[in-house]
Amino acid sequence: MSFNKPAKPCEVIAFFPADLSPNDDGSIMLYIVLDSYSEFLFNLKPAQSDTDVNLLSAIKELMENKDFKRYSHSFTLVLHKYEYLRNEIENIINPYGGSLMVDDSYVSEKVLPVMEMLFKSLNQKR
Repeated sequence: MSFNKPAKPCEVIAFFPADLSPNDDGSIMLYIVLDSYSEFLFNLKPAQSDTDVNLLSAIKELMENKDFKRYSHSFTLVLHKYEYLRNEIENIINPYGGSLMVDDSYVSEKVLPVMEMLFKSLNQKR
């Protein structure tokens, strides 16, 4: 699926769970949630593990995020996978005017530069 450039904030949101686990001792999931219009990153709580429950909780948290709630219009949430959770995700986002799109290439295009910057920053602090 190809998107036109969004015309307003929070019209298209790229959502990517990133596993920042340094080893097998534990997992830290960071949710990279990017407004494609402004390139604003939403600050969501990290999770201890990569589970469907944690992903759904993060999406619920986004719906209640004060920066996200400032814009009361329809939006598209774009994920790179999780088609099998479509019903559960749509149940969360539909009341807020949301629709779901699963598009690996779009999420990669938007999130990869953020991931590169994040890992570069983490490596510089070591």
